[in-house]
Amino acid sequence: MIPVETISAIYEDFLSTEDPEKQRGKGAFYTPRFLAEMVVDTAVRDNATLFNGTFLDPACGSGIFLVILFNRLANRWILSQAGRVTYTAKAKALRNILANQIRGVDVEETACRIACFSLYLAYLDFF
Repeated sequence: MIPVETISAIYEDFLSTEDPEKQRGKGAFYTPRFLAEMVVDTAVRDNATLFNGTFLDPACGSGIFLVILFNRLANRWILSQAGRVTYTAKAKALRNILANQIRGVDVEETACRIACFSLYLAYLDFF
């Protein structure tokens, strides 16, 4: 298991090593997991129906916010099944969440690839 925080920290180190000014100029900074969780909790706290929508992170970086949202959406779906979930149904439902409810973009193509990798690992963690 590779925590998304580790991936985020590696990405930030990669950016700062490659070009520290580029990191500062583009605002590419590591967001600690606890802070991302607090932001997500605050955003949906008073309206749980938001979990039925689509989420966009317009500066996704390594994907910490997207992974947290995916985990929340996936856990919510699993709990709604009341223990009646099959492996195949869970795989299909979680892929559906990734395909239809989670979106992320970034000016750095590498960041988008890392975010995809982070989400892929988060998906696999459920199996």
